[in-house]
Amino acid sequence: MRDAERTDAPAIYYFQPLLAGPLEEWDRHLDRCREMGFTHLLMAPPFQPGRGGNIFLTADHDKLHPALGRDLPAETILGEIAEQCASRGLALWLDLVLDRVAAEAPVVRANPTWFQAAPSDELPDPRQLFPKNRASVFRFDAESEAPIAEWWGRRIADWLRAGVRGFRLDRPHMLPSGFLQQVIEAAKSASPECRFVGWTPGLAPEDLARLQTAGIDFTVASTCWWDFRADWYIDEHARLEAVAPPIALSEMPGGVRLAESYPNSATLEEGYRRIVRYCATSEHGWLMPMGFEFACAAPLEAVHADPAAFRAQ
Repeated sequence: MRDAERTDAPAIYYFQPLLAGPLEEWDRHLDRCREMGFTHLLMAPPFQPGRGGNIFLTADHDKLHPALGRDLPAETILGEIAEQCASRGLALWLDLVLDRVAAEAPVVRANPTWFQAAPSDELPDPRQLFPKNRASVFRFDAESEAPIAEWWGRRIADWLRAGVRGFRLDRPHMLPSGFLQQVIEAAKSASPECRFVGWTPGLAPEDLARLQTAGIDFTVASTCWWDFRADWYIDEHARLEAVAPPIALSEMPGGVRLAESYPNSATLEEGYRRIVRYCATSEHGWLMPMGFEFACAAPLEAVHADPAAFRAQ
């Protein structure tokens, strides 16, 4: 029997809430996760975004995205989702974006000295799941780092009480190591079974080295870009192991879908079977984005997700 608290080798389904549609339609998605044998459901941010609509730029962590169709406190709904997951043997994990919020977020107005505006000419970061827009970035200076950690600690404690069991850290290399360690230690003090996945595909060796003392439980390997021959993957694995056990990645959420790499159905099936066989037998677990099971070619949009198109897969 699968255990929703098992984290030694998690099988993680990466879930885009906007693509799933209103909350009353989620049963079929959660049932599919159970039937495919996943142990964890990792949910992209379900909160109210800023005016740009990017779900990775939250404006209000206490409210859900209006597209989900429930006008109740986020903590209440997260508790319901966690219960629905647990009833299917799934542990609920949540994306955690610690370095930035939407520019119009109330926390920016209440604590302006904590923030700096993101440079308008910043180049796209391939290590980030989805591009950002109109962000206010936490400053993390000597005076603000501790109160920022306390502010995040309260948010995380609320989600843990609601039943969230773990988090994926977006852009962990952008966070001071002491700050990240403080956040993780506070969360595990409140909930010892809580686990943290550092999003590490494409990180430089020096960025990985700074994460070694943060207390991360898992890293993520660049599996989906590997040709199953090149030595770079073995070298990356060794660097990741020095931080935390690496989870295999079948496909990059928010990036080009694997289906785009194959010219015909025969090679597509062979390619999918190869990556699934490798990832599903990975020693430390694996992560599969929503829609991979259908060989979906449409990216996981962070702004304009289309539930109807996904239902047609």
